[in-house]
Formats: sequence, C-alpha cells, structure tokens
Amino acid sequence: TTVTSVNAYDLEFKPGDPQVIYVLQAEASLNRSVVYRSDDGGPSWNAKTSGYYAGATSSSAGYFGGKIAVTPANPNLIYVSVLGTGKARDDHWIGLYQMIT
Repeated sequence: TTVTSVNAYDLEFKPGDPQVIYVLQAEASLNRSVVYRSDDGGPSWNAKTSGYYAGATSSSAGYFGGKIAVTPANPNLIYVSVLGTGKARDDHWIGLYQMIT
C-alpha cells in the first residue's frame, strides 16, 4: 500500500500506540516540509501546523528535509528539525520545533 508518493524525510511511531504515525515530507505546493499525523496506521493523514515553521512565500524558500523525534516521556510531544531555506542567504538550517499533537 502506498502511503505517500512524495519525498518523506522521516517517519516515527508514537510510543505505546503503533496506530499513530508522524511523517515529515516535502510539500511542493507550499514550498516547505510539512508534518503529517495518522491516527489509523496510515490510511489517512492530517497536516500538523500548530507550533511549526510556516515557511516563506518568496522564491528563495526551499526544503531539504529534517528529522522527527517522539519521546516516551511525553508521547504527545514531538520535536522536528527542519533543513531548508526560509529567506535569502539562509545556511540551510531553519530550526528545531516542539509540537504538542
């Protein structure tokens, strides 16, 4: 079963609940990477935007990937590192973000 046909940079499962999956993937229409969450093991996905990098709308914006981390200490909290460009002359490091899901 194909879950996504675009670049997926990282995938993590929520500790203690294998039905909850997070994926960081390229979103060409937004010119950035986006975190998606599935609560049903993968058939459906919702974009998570609260507390996350919104990106730039300029032509200098771009996305290069990143990583997701989920901690068993608080499985509703995820960390996302984002690589890309948000403005002219970025050094390809956007930042580290903390999201409550």
